[in-house]
Amino acid sequence: MTTPKRILALSSHVAHGHVGLSAATPIWHAMGHEVMALATVLLSNRPGYLNRGGTIIDPSVLRDMVDALEQNGWLSGVDAVALGYLPSPGHVAVARDAVRRVRGASPQARVLVDPVLGDDHTGLYIDEAAARAIAVDLLECADVVTPNAFEACWLASALEATGADGKPCPISDVGDVQNVARRLGVPAVVVTSVLSRDDGRVMHNVLVEADQAVAYGVAKRAGVHHGLGDLFAALVIGHAVRSAADRDLERSQTEGARAQSEGGPYAEPRFREPPSREPRFRVPTSGWRHAVARAVAGVDVIVAHSAGAPEPVLIPHLAACISAGPASGEPV
Repeated sequence: MTTPKRILALSSHVAHGHVGLSAATPIWHAMGHEVMALATVLLSNRPGYLNRGGTIIDPSVLRDMVDALEQNGWLSGVDAVALGYLPSPGHVAVARDAVRRVRGASPQARVLVDPVLGDDHTGLYIDEAAARAIAVDLLECADVVTPNAFEACWLASALEATGADGKPCPISDVGDVQNVARRLGVPAVVVTSVLSRDDGRVMHNVLVEADQAVAYGVAKRAGVHHGLGDLFAALVIGHAVRSAADRDLERSQTEGARAQSEGGPYAEPRFREPPSREPRFRVPTSGWRHAVARAVAGVDVIVAHSAGAPEPVLIPHLAACISAGPASGEPV
């Protein structure tokens, strides 16, 4: 059994349904992770229903909460930061400051940014100033980012100060993804829900890193389930820190066995050279590939069990979602 990992998350929370933190937190708990979840908005349900109640959480409240977490010493044990729905520039500033504090206490913490900006059907659906703040101030903090095709194009245009309004997204096929993804300047970019020109029955999720790109295809199913992007991002970072924990445990067990074989149970402690400074690529290439492949397979399990539902049906399919995969990928 691996040691539980601690995840700090900022995103939306709804009382009904599985979107935002309400999709991610059950996944992380089922994986055995500890979660410190800070809601940027508290709503009865997602937009799209006849009635809705709730409020945006003021950034000052979130900053106070991060202060308390830091003062209690809990940021020093954070293994990953997951950032989702950030409705204003003030929320983006709090998220960036939280990353700074976490990395000050836990330099090896991984940061995932899931930029909840909009889609091809509705365009940008958060405040444009917030979207630009995500592009300019938050992407540079990320180890991995998980935009859909629209979001990837919008962010790339915003970074280049060319504007995105009214311009068609240059991603119309899997082959178009690499150019846009590498313009974001993030070590690992996963562009989701990319259709194939050759086969409209297949939907691709494309992982782009410095030296390669891999496309994971799944069957395109009828209907759109709100919250799948939140679920996918949660699975990516959840599997990334989980696989890291597995590697740590395996290394510890191997070293323990070696020490016992060489000197018995009472062998003198062995001193090792201090570790070199870790590069920005905190997760090995194979680590992101593994996490993305497992996430693609896990989402496909939930989609298959959610036919006809407006949102992902997680219960009772969490175990199957987490254990699914990995999906097969093809070089792009």
